[in-house]
Amino acid sequence: MCALAVVLAIVTSWPLPASAESPAGATTLEVSSPSAILVDALSGEVIYEKAADERYAPASLTKIMTLLLAVEALEDGRLSPDDRVVCTEHAQGYGGTQIWLEAGEEMPLEEILLAIAVGSANDASVALAEHMCGTEEEFVALMNERARELGMHNTHFENSHGLDAPGHYSTARDMALLSREAVRHPELLRLTAIYETHIRDGETWLVNRNRMVNFYRGCDGLKTGWTAKAKYSVAVTAQRGQNRFIAVVMGA
Repeated sequence: MCALAVVLAIVTSWPLPASAESPAGATTLEVSSPSAILVDALSGEVIYEKAADERYAPASLTKIMTLLLAVEALEDGRLSPDDRVVCTEHAQGYGGTQIWLEAGEEMPLEEILLAIAVGSANDASVALAEHMCGTEEEFVALMNERARELGMHNTHFENSHGLDAPGHYSTARDMALLSREAVRHPELLRLTAIYETHIRDGETWLVNRNRMVNFYRGCDGLKTGWTAKAKYSVAVTAQRGQNRFIAVVMGA
C-alpha cells in the first residue's frame, strides 16, 4: 500500500466532532506501512502508532523544518516579505525535484517558499538556507538546534532538502512533533494548503504532491517525500471543526 493510501486509511478513521466515534476506535486500525503515527495536534495524544520510533530517511519531510525556520524568521523580523533570494552556484542544479534555478537568478521570497512548500524544490531549499544563514551548513546547524528544542531526540539533519545522506534520519514520532509545531503557524499552513500555483510570472507551474489538500476535506498540509532509500513518506494534517489531527507515514 502506498503512503497516500495508508494515510487515507488512517484519516478516514479519525473521530469527527459530530460523530460518536471515539479515538479508541482508531487504535484498532492496521496499516501495512512499516512506520506510522496519528496524533491530536493540540494535545499531542497518540491515537495510533506503529514502530513510530524506528529511524528512516525522511526525504522531503525535511522541508517541513526548512519552512518552519523560514516562517519563524518572518514572524520575528529576521526575514522580510520583501526579501529577494539570489541563487548561488551551490544551490543551482540540485538533484531530485527542482525549479531549475540558475546561478545569479533572483526570486521573491514568497516564490521561493512556494517552490519549497508546493513544488518541493531542492534547489529552492538550498537557496533559502543560504539566504538565511550564509551557508547551507549553518542553516542545517539551526535545523538541528530547533529539532532539539522540539524534543526530536531521534532526528539528525544533514541538509535542507531531504535528499539521502549519511546521518540524515528521523522517525514518525519526531516528524509528528515537528508537524505539531508547524501547524501552529498560519503562514506555513497557508503555503502547504495550496494545490497549484505559478511563479516566474506564470512561466513555472507548481503542483502539490500532497493531493489530499485538493480532495480531502479539511486537509491543509503538510508534506510528502520520496527517495530510493526513504521510499514514500508523508506528514499530513486536517482540521474538522475544532479538532486537528496529524498523521505521519514513513518507509512505505
